Amino acid sequence: MESDGLVVRTKVGRNQRIQITTAGLGQLTFMHHVLRRVFESPKDNLIIHGIVFTGLSEGSYYVGLEGYRKQFRAKLGFDPYPGTLNLRVKREDLNERRMLESFPSVYIEGFANEKRTYGPAKCFRAIVNNKVSSAIIVPIRAHYGEDVIELISPHHLRKQLKLKDGDVVTVKVLLQARGPSSQ
Repeated sequence: MESDGLVVRTKVGRNQRIQITTAGLGQLTFMHHVLRRVFESPKDNLIIHGIVFTGLSEGSYYVGLEGYRKQFRAKLGFDPYPGTLNLRVKREDLNERRMLESFPSVYIEGFANEKRTYGPAKCFRAIVNNKVSSAIIVPIRAHYGEDVIELISPHHLRKQLKLKDGDVVTVKVLLQARGPSSQ
């Protein structure tokens, strides 16, 4: 744990003092959430609040690739609008965002075309503002940190929900993934 930066050991004579680091506390908190899910009755869904922001405009490129689109249609049951809705997770919801990784997901396989290879992703079914079905997409090789989530939907979410940068959005993640494509 010391070599991983999770604890710091200080020797004073024959005594040792071991102190948990910020990184160690983060790992411990995450593990607590994972284990709590094992020992307590599971939730039916998870609520994450995020603030809309304009992304890098890469979502439309990746979501539009046929290697991904055919999997979205087959595994999620919809053909997504060519783009993503980007949300910066509110600070008080970062633990929920971390907890998301421990729940069942729909696995989207990577693929290759004549230009390059494209990595896999995980999707989590969700509902935005209690109105529009969508999915959180978490690329395995993401450009964003854990404080950002990207949503895909068959609808243009910004337009349908009349969203602009700075608006707060509620995402209800449906933790019971459906169908044989879940893992």
